[in-house]
Amino acid sequence: MEAAGSDYFAITSWAAAMHTAGQAVIEADQLLGGAIQVDDSRLAKAREQLKKRLVTVAGASDEHFGDPLGMVMVYLASGRDAAVRIVLEGPEIDRLERAA
Repeated sequence: MEAAGSDYFAITSWAAAMHTAGQAVIEADQLLGGAIQVDDSRLAKAREQLKKRLVTVAGASDEHFGDPLGMVMVYLASGRDAAVRIVLEGPEIDRLERAA
C-alpha cells in the first residue's frame, strides 16, 4: 500500500505542476493570438513565467516517471490518447514489441 501512496503522490504533484504550466501556455498563446509585437514586455513576462513553471514540472518529475509502471499509469491517466510503443526484452525472454 505504501508504494501506491508514493505513486499517487508523485502523479498528483506532477499533474499539479503540469496544470500550472498549461495555464502559462494559455496565457502566452492568448498574447500571441492578439496584435502583440515580439519585443512586447508582456510576452517576455509570459515566456519567463512559462519557463519557471516548466522548471517546476521538471522538479516534480521524479524517478517514478522513468519507471515502466509510472509510464503505464501516466498513459492510462491521460485517457490512452497518445501513440504507444512497448518493447520488452531481457536476458531470459525473447524480444516482444507492440505499437498501439
